[in-house]
Amino acid sequence: MLISTYQQQPSEALERYGIEFNGKKQIIGFRVGAGATGVTSYGVGQTYNPLLRSASMFQLNWNNMYASNNTGGFYNEVTGGDSGSGFYLYDNQKKKWVILGTLTGKVFSSKDTWAFFARYDQNTVDILKNTFTQEVNLNGQKMTVNNKNIAINDKITAIELTKSNKNKDLKFHGGGSLSVLSSPIT
Repeated sequence: MLISTYQQQPSEALERYGIEFNGKKQIIGFRVGAGATGVTSYGVGQTYNPLLRSASMFQLNWNNMYASNNTGGFYNEVTGGDSGSGFYLYDNQKKKWVILGTLTGKVFSSKDTWAFFARYDQNTVDILKNTFTQEVNLNGQKMTVNNKNIAINDKITAIELTKSNKNKDLKFHGGGSLSVLSSPIT
C-alpha cells in the first residue's frame, strides 16, 4: 500500500501518520534495507557494531520531506548501497504500514544527518512494469519455455525484448504447469 497523498497539510499528516514517541506525537517511520558492508584488512579488527543493522527508524519533517535517522533507540545511518530501500509510515486510518518512498541519498551538517527519498509514484511503477514485464496467461495449460521462446499448446511466441535487447521478465497467471528447457523448443 502507498501513501494516499503528499498534498496534506503538516497537521493532517501528523494526525494520519503520527505516533506517540518520546512523549509527543511525531511522524516516525521505518526504513528497511542494508547497503554494502565491507571488511578490509588494515591491521585493525572489526567486531559487531550496532550502526551496521539493516533497518532504522526515522523522524519525518513533512514540510521539507527530510527524514532524520537520529530518533534514538534504533539508530542506523544510511550507507552506500542503501539506495532504493523503502521508507514506511504507519497509516492510522488504514491501520497498516504504507510506503512513503525509496532512499535516494543523504545530506549532513556538523549537527545532523538527513536522508532524502524519491516519493512513491504508482504511475512510474506501472510504466516500469509494462516496460520490463511480459504477461503470460497459462489459462490452466502446460507451458514450455527456454531462453528465447514460450510454447503453450504448440503455439510458439518469442519472449519480448527490452530496448536494450534483454529478455523481459515473465509474469505468469491463470494457473497451469511450466517446463523450463535449456535447448530450443521444437
